[in-house]
Amino acid sequence: MANWRAELNQKDLKKVFDKVKQMEKISSNAISTTFLAEGLKINREQKKYAPIDTGNLVNNIVYNIYDGGKEVMLESRAKYSKQVEFGNANPKVPSKRIPFFYPPIEAGRKRIINKLEKLIEQATK
Repeated sequence: MANWRAELNQKDLKKVFDKVKQMEKISSNAISTTFLAEGLKINREQKKYAPIDTGNLVNNIVYNIYDGGKEVMLESRAKYSKQVEFGNANPKVPSKRIPFFYPPIEAGRKRIINKLEKLIEQATK
């Protein structure tokens, strides 16, 4: 097997450290703001896509903020949320599957990644 070697010269190493310092410019406030705004948007989308009968399902889709905005919790607390999202587990009693909870999360995850990439790009220019 042939040997191989990779080297970073001082100039390359300085570029790496400079980029890391630039990354530090991204404030935790900007990151928290991104998570909070997207969490709220996801919550609104979940409520928009949830079926409305009595309003109980929509009223039990909640959005909570923890750790100063570093964590956002999205929950559907209605006991039957799972059955609505994934359909009834009983094959003898088929029910329609109405995905209201996870599709907005996936769309929001993509938006968050794009926004964070833009923050990184701006910080490392």
